[in-house]
Amino acid sequence: MRKFLLLHLLIFSLLITSCYSQHKVAETERRSSSVSSQQGHKSNHVDNAEATTAKELPNGHLSNSKFVGDSGKRLDPRLQSSNSVPGKNAKGVAIKNPSTPKKNTSSKITDRQQSVISDPTLMYVSTSNGAGLNLREAPGVRSGVLMVIPNGSRIRVWKKDSQVLDGYTWYRASYGSASGYVASTFLSSDLGDSSDDKDQNTIGKTIISKVDNGSNDGRAYDRKGNTWTLNAVGDIMLSRSVLYKMRYYGSYRHPYLRTANLLRDADFTIANLELPLSDRIPPPADDHTMTFVAPTAVADGLRWAGIDAVTLANNHTLNFGQAPLVDTLKALDKYGIGHFGGGVNWEQAYSPAIYNIKGVKVAFLGFDGVYWWNWSNKNAPGIATAWEDPVRESIARARHQADVVIPYFHWGVEYTSIPNQFQRHMARVAIDAGADLVLGSHPHWVQQVEVYKGKLIVYSMGNFVFDQMWSQETRQGVIVKFTFQGKNLVSAKFLPVLIEDYNQPVPATGYDYRAVLDRMGVEPIVYFAKERVPAR
Repeated sequence: MRKFLLLHLLIFSLLITSCYSQHKVAETERRSSSVSSQQGHKSNHVDNAEATTAKELPNGHLSNSKFVGDSGKRLDPRLQSSNSVPGKNAKGVAIKNPSTPKKNTSSKITDRQQSVISDPTLMYVSTSNGAGLNLREAPGVRSGVLMVIPNGSRIRVWKKDSQVLDGYTWYRASYGSASGYVASTFLSSDLGDSSDDKDQNTIGKTIISKVDNGSNDGRAYDRKGNTWTLNAVGDIMLSRSVLYKMRYYGSYRHPYLRTANLLRDADFTIANLELPLSDRIPPPADDHTMTFVAPTAVADGLRWAGIDAVTLANNHTLNFGQAPLVDTLKALDKYGIGHFGGGVNWEQAYSPAIYNIKGVKVAFLGFDGVYWWNWSNKNAPGIATAWEDPVRESIARARHQADVVIPYFHWGVEYTSIPNQFQRHMARVAIDAGADLVLGSHPHWVQQVEVYKGKLIVYSMGNFVFDQMWSQETRQGVIVKFTFQGKNLVSAKFLPVLIEDYNQPVPATGYDYRAVLDRMGVEPIVYFAKERVPAR
């Protein structure tokens, strides 16, 4: 009986062991099958994400044999996504097996590639709010912004290389040395002109390189007169951080160290002095103040740099009243620097400063269209305001006293590249009254130039010595060197500068050089004669 029980117990144990083993095998197989299924699902998910991304990205932003050269690298890296990461697609989703793009066995340049490097069209930024146009890394409003191109600036676009995205047509474009994409909606082939003399106005229509001024004002073209040169620059402000830098370096000549040779390389040089010089008022310690003053000794730097005369007709000359203006006149006289546009009374302020330059009588006048000094007492010190009648009368009188008449205006809207209607109207008034050349400043940016009746109008030469380091445009300025033969302008040479260290202009190069010329709409030298006279 005992043996019988032991036998049954052994058989029962074997049965239990067998069932447990079969259960473990089944469980293992089930788990293995589940893992394989999940892995297959994940793989399909990644592939679907890649396919979706390929559909959403604009053309030219994926690895594509059409844009790959013999080296295995894309021929134009600007056409690829800026967010691409090895092993991930453009949206950051992991790619199952990232691989190197296939090489293109053909070295022939495709039509699309050719459009990137040829057939540029010159166009102008034209935004309704004047805020400028975004140059983006790639097409699309969500693409990164490389820079903001000022309204009115001339840029190069490649219309053949266009894409439609986010409701806009996007063009490849370059501005200076920067390149990217812009929306065509904010471009214009012509900035337009609301004046009646469209046939004579050249602003915004072409890059000016040659103008035939002939004898359109009734005066004979002088081919035998002496050749003489004039340099002109924009705003010189010697207070705030500029004054601090001059004192730090121990010299009032420091701002001009890298441009004095250029300023002196002319028979006469003029500028806009954007502050009073006085020893009776301590310079403000606030670096952000908008009231400027500097000690009279800073005039030594002006004279040393080769500046012969300055206009005082601007919105800062009377920052501290009339007494500092008188101090300024005395300081300039002491250092042998001429002045115009301001005086001890109305008559002196509106009278021209006349100089004999190589046998040619040249009259300079200054007019301010920003501060609008009211001249309640014409026997008191003040500046010449740009009211139309006094401007016309002053230029007409100077026309009878001199061979060449050059008014220098302070006008316009700050931080804009296109002259406004007031500037353009007053420039025409000046030329119709007898001006041979019109100069301007105040916007702190260089502005588009214009030719009216064969006469050049330089609306703004930008900053020359200033501490506005907070934007590239306020750091950029220009020295314009005019060459005359007798009483006729024969050429204008544009020498872009860039302000460094809050005080010191230096000759511009690269992007800044080209940006200044593009914004002004000129080539480096503009000729105004039927027969070229070598620019000096």
